[in-house]
Amino acid sequence: MGEGVGGRGHRRPHLHRDPADVVRALEASRDEDSFLKAVVAYHLIGEGSIGRANQNFVAAQFDRVGSFPGLREAQRLAVRDEVRHIGIGVSYARRRLTRDGARARALIEEIVEGFQALGDSLLEHAAPGLLDDFVGAYGAEPATLWAEVLRQLRLRLRSIGLSHVGRESS
Repeated sequence: MGEGVGGRGHRRPHLHRDPADVVRALEASRDEDSFLKAVVAYHLIGEGSIGRANQNFVAAQFDRVGSFPGLREAQRLAVRDEVRHIGIGVSYARRRLTRDGARARALIEEIVEGFQALGDSLLEHAAPGLLDDFVGAYGAEPATLWAEVLRQLRLRLRSIGLSHVGRESS
């Protein structure tokens, strides 16, 4: 069999899949494995990694563009809400790892590796004009935000008991 992402010597199906596709898959299959993959995609990746990184960068932009007390308060409340959602996902994933061990770990690895491959591909193929717009909106290069997304993801993975899933940022 061919090398999967991460070079573990086995194939990883669904590489380059959007995490939202994983969540939508619950419409067709409601088994525990599909649910775990959806929880990881939504709570740990969507909210826990992309969302948290985005919130950190956006909040930093408020100082650059002016005083917006209402937006700052909305941001504070959104972060509080996201942290609760992340906790739900972390708790569920940790329980599944405790109960199902290697099977749950393999499912989580599949989602994480697919997400990393998707992000790396998007970063590599981003249009130059988009890069300028991105810096204007976030105050940072896309690679800087991607590195923060991956850092946040590593935090979430460690919180469920996995420290060697995926890879360090490219």
